[in-house]
Amino acid sequence: MFTGLIAAIGTIQSISQSENKSTSLGSASDYLARFTVSAPSDFLKNTALGDSIAISGACMTVTALTCDSFSFDVSPESLKKTILSRLKPGDAVNLEKPVTPNQPMGGHFVSGHVDGLAYLEALQAVGECHQLG
Repeated sequence: MFTGLIAAIGTIQSISQSENKSTSLGSASDYLARFTVSAPSDFLKNTALGDSIAISGACMTVTALTCDSFSFDVSPESLKKTILSRLKPGDAVNLEKPVTPNQPMGGHFVSGHVDGLAYLEALQAVGECHQLG
């Protein structure tokens, strides 16, 4: 579970594709995308392989880790249902770690599992804020 509060901003370093060994070969859905994201070292402190990190709202599993970057693999279905398919190296992403029992429960609970994709049809400035439609 996540609070929905952004803890850090990361930058997409690279995106590569590899064969998805769990499917038969032959179509675009047979490939996994591996994303590598640079992140502040204080955000990655105490992060381990297998941990969950929400990347712009989508929960992903850490598959590789250094002191200032991490990688995660994205299934074809997750690429279809999230903003991740539109990202390219150099793009900024919102980062969030899951809630632990000893954290303040500010924000709101979100599962981090994306079930659909919405399209923004309107954006209207309202004072110093924006109204989405």
